[in-house]
Order: sequence, then structure tokens, then C-alpha cells
Amino acid sequence: MHKEQRYRMFAESVIEAVLFHEGGTILDANKAAESIFRIPAEQMVGRQTIEFIAEGYRADVLRRIRNHIQTPYEVIGRREDGTFLEMEVYPKEVTFQGQTLRVAVMRDISDRKKVERILEREKNAIARQRDIIQSILQASNEAFVLTESNGSVLFMNVHARRLLDLPGIAPNKMQERIPLLSTFRPRDRTEMLKKIDLLLDGSAREVSMRFSIPQPNNRDEQYYEMYGTGMDTKRQIGMDSGFLFVFRNRTEEERMDQIKNELVSTVSHELRTPLSSLSGYIELMLARDLSPEKRERYLKTMAKEAKRLTDLLNDFLDIQRMEDGNQEYKKDHFVLNDLVRDVVERFRETSNHSIHFDDADEVLHLVADQDRIEQVIINLLSNAIKYSPHHHEVEVRVRKERTQAHVSIQDFGIGIPEHAFEELFKKFYRVDNSDTRQIGGTGLGLSICKEIIESHGGSIEVESSVGVGSTFTFTLDLAEETL
Repeated sequence: MHKEQRYRMFAESVIEAVLFHEGGTILDANKAAESIFRIPAEQMVGRQTIEFIAEGYRADVLRRIRNHIQTPYEVIGRREDGTFLEMEVYPKEVTFQGQTLRVAVMRDISDRKKVERILEREKNAIARQRDIIQSILQASNEAFVLTESNGSVLFMNVHARRLLDLPGIAPNKMQERIPLLSTFRPRDRTEMLKKIDLLLDGSAREVSMRFSIPQPNNRDEQYYEMYGTGMDTKRQIGMDSGFLFVFRNRTEEERMDQIKNELVSTVSHELRTPLSSLSGYIELMLARDLSPEKRERYLKTMAKEAKRLTDLLNDFLDIQRMEDGNQEYKKDHFVLNDLVRDVVERFRETSNHSIHFDDADEVLHLVADQDRIEQVIINLLSNAIKYSPHHHEVEVRVRKERTQAHVSIQDFGIGIPEHAFEELFKKFYRVDNSDTRQIGGTGLGLSICKEIIESHGGSIEVESSVGVGSTFTFTLDLAEETL
């Protein structure tokens, strides 16, 4: 009797629920079972264990009992009041007086599972944040390198690998990798290594430098800026300190600086010439008593130079509006043949060149901004005359091909080298040779033509040979009347 009391005391003192059952029929239960399932122990006796298991889990529990499986498992329990709890079950079979009894020790793990789910959500949130950060770093145009305090690389994004990776060699430290980069100039490698050493030994909190990398096949150089700084990363990745190196590609900025410098140079040069001419003629007319013939000639020259100034300023304003996206185009309905013919006739009156006009066999209707299309024709025809100083013939052709109109302007002048074709329609670009330098110009006309034609859904192309001449052709969709 003392032993039975002692074992009963042991059973009642444990915090886990203990059920004794035979084939699933409950024989006895401890006080913890009363607390967990919210029912007196004596009312549990004689009932089936699966009554205290959620319905969806009962088949698995019965299978375990029938097959005498004694491995621990987790299950959803069902209290007497209909509420549910998460349980961990430790089954054990014992033999007593020839009977095989099953002891089920059950622990309420609802709170633990709740904490685990919270931790899992936090873990997933951190993983998502990490993935987002890595995606941002990988998608960034800058090259990022994160190192430990001794320079050992922890992370490099894809741009950093393109810039700093070495085929067949993988030095782990930044100070070992930089001296081996053959694409970098020797002086840049030396300076960069010095700055990295200053950062690693604590002599500087941040460093920066600019450098350029030559490109194969005589392409333009790539310009970069390197920035390095110390950072406290202990909270993020469990290390005491580290360094972040950022390599930013400045090639586009460098190109814009060059364009800005070219603009200042071009504007100052191109505006100075007509202004000087105007100033000179005005001084002559004020200082001298001129004959009516000379006065008329001077006034015509001044009017010509004033128009040249106006055209230059209009080009600059046009290119600015186009870059800002503020250029507006009207939708005029007009006949392309008539527009080209009018422009040709005007040039015939003012030019020494012989202009041959080859018109299309049928009337070609367009829906476009007539003034802007006229500007393109004038620009191309003006260039044809300007860049053929020793050959006084120009051919203008209008033709129809299926649903499109083609306008071609051909000269027999100095021509354009093939290597210049890609750059020809860019702002301020001018072919660099002695002939073009003597002729002058802003390098804006063709870029304006390209913008106007492409804004109308068309295209513009060039064919040229040095010393033979050039043909510029633009293509636009015809209006429905033509089709």
C-alpha cells in the first residue's frame, strides 16, 4: 500500500499528463491530465484515448496503437470543452500480470509551438530582407564589396565580380586581389592599394579615388570612382568590424562632361563668327560714307549672318526641348511631294549648286508636323550643299515603297568614313578631319533630324564613302489616303 501511494505520488507530481490504457481504453490518468484536458481523471477512465485527439489525427494515433509503435510524435489534442492544444506524445508499452498496457506521457507544447512559429516568421522575414538587400545590391549599377577587418572578402555583387575577378585565381583579400588586376593601369593599382592599406590599418576612416580602365578594340575608356569606408557590422553578421568598397561607373558622367565642354566650345566658336561679321559691317556702315550698292551688299550679308545666328540659337533651343521631353509635334495633313519641291525651289534660288529633283509617280500624303519635317529636309539639303564644296550637284528623290515614303538627299562631296556612322547622329559629334574643320558647324543638325523623324515613328539612315559622297534617307509611314 505504501509503494502504491509512493508511485501515485510520483505520477501526480509530474507536469506531463500520463494516461494508462489498454488497446486505447483509458485505465487511469494523473492530475496533470485533468489540467491539460480539463476533465476529472475519474471521468476519463473507460473512455477511448482518441476522444481526446483532434479528429483529423485519430486515424494515425490508432495506427500507432495497433502496430505497437513507441516512437515519440506530435499531435493536436482535443479538450473536453472542445478547444484544441498541441501535444508531444511519448508512448511506452509495459506488461503487467500478463496484460500489455500502454503508457502515454503527453506534454502541452502549445506555448513552445507558438514561440517557434513567431521565430520562424522572424527568420523568414530576416531571410526576405536579406534576399531583398542582395537583390538590390545585385541589381545596382555600382560594384559592392564587403570585407572583414583584415580585408577578407565576405560579399561581392555581380558588378564587382566583373570588375575585380581574376580568371583562374581567387585571392580572398582585397589587398591581394588589386595588384593582380591586369585591366587596371599600374599607377591606379598602386594608388588603390595604398588607399586600401590606409583604411585597413586605421590611418583613414574613408578613402576615395578616380581611375579609368582602357577597353579592347580601341573603344572608349570606362571611368570609375572607388569609395571605401569602415563599418560596424557586428549587429548584422556577428563580426566586430569590416569595410565596404563601392566602385561606381562614371563613364556616362564623364561623357556628359565632355559634351558640356564641347557645347561651350562649339557655342562660343559658332556664335563668335556671325557676331564678329555683324559687328564689323555695322562699324563700316557707321564709319564710312558708302555707296548705295555697297550699303545694300553689306545689309544682305548682315541679314544672312543674323539668320545664321537665329538658326544656331533655334538648334540649341530645339535640342534642349527634345532632351527635356517638352518638344510638341502637331498633326498636319499635307502632301510630301509638294513640301520637298518647295524646299528644293528655295535652295535653287539661293545656292550655286544644281539640285535635281526626282519626284514620286504618285501623290504621297502624310499626317505629321509639317514644319518639323520641312526642318529635316532643309537641314539635310543644307548639309549636302555645305559638304560638297567642289562638286556642285545634289540629287533629291521621293519614292513610295509599300506603306512608306522615302526621301533621299545625295551629294557627291567629301563623304563620311564608315567608323563615324555610329556617332554621326549624336549631339555635337563632327567628323574630325581637315575638310570638316574648315567647313565648321555645331554637330546638332543630324541629332535634331533623328529626334524629329523617330518621334514620328520613322527612321533615318546614311550611306557614304570618303571622296565619293553621302546619301541620307528618312522613312515615314504614309497616311491612309495614299494607301
